[in-house]
Amino acid sequence: MNYKLLLLLIPILLVSCDPAFEVEYIINNQSNEHLLMTQNVQYFDSLDNFVEKEEMFNLHPDNKMIVNLRFGIGHNTRVEMDNTFSLPFDTVHVETASGKSIQLDVMDFSNWEKVYPNKDYNTGRIILELSNDDF
Repeated sequence: MNYKLLLLLIPILLVSCDPAFEVEYIINNQSNEHLLMTQNVQYFDSLDNFVEKEEMFNLHPDNKMIVNLRFGIGHNTRVEMDNTFSLPFDTVHVETASGKSIQLDVMDFSNWEKVYPNKDYNTGRIILELSNDDF
């Protein structure tokens, strides 16, 4: 009887040891401007239909917004961030509410900063900081 219980527990123990990762892509608005962002969003709906649409977001001064979240299993967050060299989305357009376009290339990955997780918080962050100088 104990062998049957042991055989049942071994697969559960192996699956529970699989490392997981989570990375947030954040736009941090440090400017004095109210920002309007548009992004192409792709997902599967509840009926398993592929949906692609453009969504608009408002970002007030001194606020942050998560524009993408990547997560999965197979390796930890630090490994995922070490192997990330590009953005996981196609487009993000940023302009001020008054219509001024941003001068900074938001799709250039070198403008984003990697913030690795610490031992208390397992989520990594890749952050784009926008200031008044970027408009």
